[in-house]
Amino acid sequence: LVRAEMTHLPISVFRPAMIVGHSDTGEVRTFNTYYVGLRRYLTGHLRVAPTSRHLRVNIVPVDYVADAIVRLTFEPAAAGTTFHLTAPPEALPTGAQMMRFARRWAREQLAVRLPRVVFVPVPRLRGTAASADELVRRGRPRSGSGVAALRPYLHEKRRFRRDNTDRMLGPYALRWQTYLPVLLDHAVARSFLHRSDRTVHE
Repeated sequence: LVRAEMTHLPISVFRPAMIVGHSDTGEVRTFNTYYVGLRRYLTGHLRVAPTSRHLRVNIVPVDYVADAIVRLTFEPAAAGTTFHLTAPPEALPTGAQMMRFARRWAREQLAVRLPRVVFVPVPRLRGTAASADELVRRGRPRSGSGVAALRPYLHEKRRFRRDNTDRMLGPYALRWQTYLPVLLDHAVARSFLHRSDRTVHE
């Protein structure tokens, strides 16, 4: 319906990745999606990840998304165009890189020694024990986890094209090695380790 209206209304479509904290401060309104897995790992409740260790974690800072939407909303040439507000795939950490970094950060900043995460790619099957949900349930010590709600992210293998975004805004390089400590520092300072696991999906 929206695309049909593009013929006579100045509509642009913005499709962001998993929005996380501000690139300079880590500030964010809610600790969901990306933060759910981090919370469970940092609190010792995530030993097995039902996904590939090579899967890119598709995160994007909230300030980049907000700035892009404001700039493109007031740009007449953006009308009728779809923009993926993502970081380039090569600038994103893999699941293994992210967990390895979090493990080192927890040891250095929290004096907590965490075990390595075991990555077990599980196909999306219904009605069998060999499903991501079942694997999460078996390894979950308490109810109410939001990890199962993240199942779509655990199998996301698409690469989102930035052609339109690069053309209108220029290239974007996210350095996750310097960005992750900012996210973790802010999240821990705001007691995210002690909050609910519920996610936006729930």
